[in-house]
Amino acid sequence: MSLADILAPARLQQAALTRRRLRDAVQQQGCLLFGAGNNGRQLARRLAALPDAPALHGFISDVAADQGRDIAGLPVWSRSDALAKFGAQVPVVNCVYRADVTIGTVMQGLSDSGFARVLSLPDLYTAFDTLPPIYGYGTPQLLHDSAARIARVEALLADDLSRTIFRELVNQRVTLDFTAPRMVDRAIYFPAGLITRPRLCADDATLVFVDCGAYTGDTLDGFAAWHPDSHAHAVAFEPDPASFAKLQAAATRVQAATGMQVSCVPAAAGAAPGRIGFLPLGNEASHTVSVSEAEAAGGSTVALDSVDHALAERGLTASYVKYDVEGFEREAIAGTHMAITRDAAALAVSVYHRPDDLWDIPLLLQGLQPRYDFYLREHGPDGVDTVLYALSR
Repeated sequence: MSLADILAPARLQQAALTRRRLRDAVQQQGCLLFGAGNNGRQLARRLAALPDAPALHGFISDVAADQGRDIAGLPVWSRSDALAKFGAQVPVVNCVYRADVTIGTVMQGLSDSGFARVLSLPDLYTAFDTLPPIYGYGTPQLLHDSAARIARVEALLADDLSRTIFRELVNQRVTLDFTAPRMVDRAIYFPAGLITRPRLCADDATLVFVDCGAYTGDTLDGFAAWHPDSHAHAVAFEPDPASFAKLQAAATRVQAATGMQVSCVPAAAGAAPGRIGFLPLGNEASHTVSVSEAEAAGGSTVALDSVDHALAERGLTASYVKYDVEGFEREAIAGTHMAITRDAAALAVSVYHRPDDLWDIPLLLQGLQPRYDFYLREHGPDGVDTVLYALSR
């Protein structure tokens, strides 16, 4: 299917009508939320704050220790108890959205348990257009308004695989159909044949890898496995104190195993040095917010630094910069201005955290560095871990 067919006005109008019907069903009958983790609790708070808030009947959880108690002020039911109390027709929203399980698999399991009206997290968020967007999923209106920019990005992509992935992702945002299986490349940030040392730096140069959103060092380990020698220097940004301690342990391990130098930066990667609000969720979804949002949600503030500043302090020139900063990618890119415009450093940018990242970030980067070729790869299910690679010609 062509991009023009995917974004045809009649298709988008039908998608909008489907969302309105889902919203009406939830408002009339209330809903249950499957999964009492961060996504479920966040959705419960946001729904409760709506002027036309639907009834929240509670959570469904497969965790036995949670069943029968309250979480975030809502009761937690087992599947069988929820089905017996509320019936098969109550809308159930699957709040499980992560890289190790597909949305379709979880939704099918809920259907097999007897629930007749199972919604995905993107279904619910895009049905209530007064809710903030969830990950890469926006409203049909956003897709309509962005059609010209989306078409420009398809033309920018450098290979057929990238264009196919791009069209499939845009189509999924229209249909919210998670049943069709898609192949993903698990070699995130280092896909074979695409990321090679000759494409990143000269043979006699030190390869400088910058990891924005280093978490506990998982990507650092991946870099060391891909480039296991001392002719490299990694600079890893991580603002969460708990994750930073684990990152330092990973850095010590990598340095001992490879001889490469690793610099750990206890800060979020942003446009300039300073401070910013932060919500430490205890997992890879911890993220930056405004200071006022952090204070309201019981978070904290953390240090902020730019890639350009951190590199200049160390006398380094970036070869390859990776960004996975939970929706803060554009701000981190702003702080990589010199590395992009002067040095044409290779980039790997997560483009699934905000609905328009998939097309706005490539256009932003093209404006900064016309020498880039762009490639798109999926490294997780349902759009999770979709990465844009910008490589200089």
